[in-house]
Amino acid sequence: MTKKKTINIKDFLDDDTLDLSLCDLQDVPVKEIASVPKATNVDLSNNKFTVLGNNLAGLLTHLIKLDLSGNQLYELPDNFGLLVNLKHLDLYKNKLQTLPASFADLRSLRWLDLKENPLVPKMAQVAGTCLDQVECMAAARNVVRFMQVLQKELEEENARKEQERLERQMIEERKAQKKEQKQKRKKSRKNAAKAAQWAKSEAELNPNDIVEVEIVDPLPIAVDNSETKASFFGKIGATFSWIFKTLVMVSLLIALTLFVISLLDETLYRRCLKLLKTSSKTFGLSVPLQLSHLISYLYNLVVLVFSNVIQSTLFISQCSIRTAMDWYQLLCTNEFLLSLMRIMNDYFYIGYIKASELSSIYYQKLVVLIQSYVR
Repeated sequence: MTKKKTINIKDFLDDDTLDLSLCDLQDVPVKEIASVPKATNVDLSNNKFTVLGNNLAGLLTHLIKLDLSGNQLYELPDNFGLLVNLKHLDLYKNKLQTLPASFADLRSLRWLDLKENPLVPKMAQVAGTCLDQVECMAAARNVVRFMQVLQKELEEENARKEQERLERQMIEERKAQKKEQKQKRKKSRKNAAKAAQWAKSEAELNPNDIVEVEIVDPLPIAVDNSETKASFFGKIGATFSWIFKTLVMVSLLIALTLFVISLLDETLYRRCLKLLKTSSKTFGLSVPLQLSHLISYLYNLVVLVFSNVIQSTLFISQCSIRTAMDWYQLLCTNEFLLSLMRIMNDYFYIGYIKASELSSIYYQKLVVLIQSYVR
């Protein structure tokens, strides 16, 4: 077992720079470095580190510049993104293949060197060659941006997996509920069968247990004549009501017919009116005088009302047609309204396409859910 090497941190401190390079260290003295908060520039290059430990990022959040080049690091801790103040990071000549997802949180990073690391092809392409100051600055910007995209995709993938897990859990719960309900129904049928068997056995009596029952003739039922009388008067009232409704409908029909004839042919209207007056006089001789006056008054009232209603309807229709024609001419000649209608038509078409795509996606998900539920 190798003995852990101890050093005096203050011997390597110069203003805000702590130089621990070439010290043959195997473990990062995190607590010792954290005890010197003014050391914002730490050089740990050319040691024998293979891992950093999770406490480094948690205790050294004040670091601005960190040099880890020339070590044997094969990974960075998952919480490396806690170094939110880090602006300069040197990872030259290590054994890193990829970076942790929290690397996306290093929004202050302005300089990064990842040369001579066995990075995966995509990461190596994003990091670039870092041959000068400009390329290293571009590497910091591009790698952080790339890790942010990966982090977002990872979050979406985790959310999708969580949604699928919840859907599977819901399906399993439904299956369990159906199974439980099926068992309950089976148990209830079994209990019902037992109850029926018990009732059947109880119903089987011995001949000595049969009891004679005396049959009594039913009492005569008295018929209430009041209901019969009420039914008779109800029929009479319904008959008079039907006669009155028929007379009103016939009067309205005659008035409407005369009004239409007056609009089409004035001569024919006068002839019909004369014939109607003659018939009414003949009819008036056979009915009381007061009833004749009442019928005449009702007729004149119906004719007046219908004529006013039809004239008002015709006037409103003409005004509506003129207004509609004016609006139509305005829509056809106004360039602003035409352009507005084209824009609305385009937005409607785009919305229709989006709605169709969404409905197709949700329909596919619904089909998958139904199929999984049926299985």
